[in-house]
Amino acid sequence: MFQQLRQTISTLINEADMRPEIASVLEARMERLRIDAKAIVDEYYVWWKAENKLRVQLMETGVKADDVQGLGSVAPVMEYKKNVDKWYITWKRFDGSGIRKNVNRSYGRHVTPTKKGYTQKLFERICRRWELSKVIQTEQKLASIRGEMDAIHKFKVEIRRNERRDDEQSSTATKTQPSTQPSTREAQSIATTAEL
Repeated sequence: MFQQLRQTISTLINEADMRPEIASVLEARMERLRIDAKAIVDEYYVWWKAENKLRVQLMETGVKADDVQGLGSVAPVMEYKKNVDKWYITWKRFDGSGIRKNVNRSYGRHVTPTKKGYTQKLFERICRRWELSKVIQTEQKLASIRGEMDAIHKFKVEIRRNERRDDEQSSTATKTQPSTQPSTREAQSIATTAEL
């Protein structure tokens, strides 16, 4: 189904009069996906902060750190890169004491995905046991959104590329076409001929 949709959009992108309509539909879909992804990320942060706060309180009351199993250190983030006009949904590690208070989502180190993306095996290596199931569940939701956002971004790039190509071809065509207006020299010779 998705492959057929991709072929249909690719065909329509080549038709110049359809591009604005396709671009607006893609932009609306991208906005919907962004809102859905933000809701998933925010839901995870609410849960993650509550769990970490609980663990901090347990440690402050004297419960051994081994019993608490440490603070959670992995969370998803959404970032917009303006230079490429693209949204990225990634995971970051927030190690250290900064997670005891409010987490600034711009801090932290990016978790580099494997060639297969963010896999369960990758998360098993970097997550605490108590957060692993929630991380995997959240990643499953985000993976489908990430894939669709990437596909839409590729279509938008293709639309811009086709528009640039069409603009270049039209500007080249206007430069090579002979002008119907006479040049200044031709106008002077016509004027002198008319005087004779």
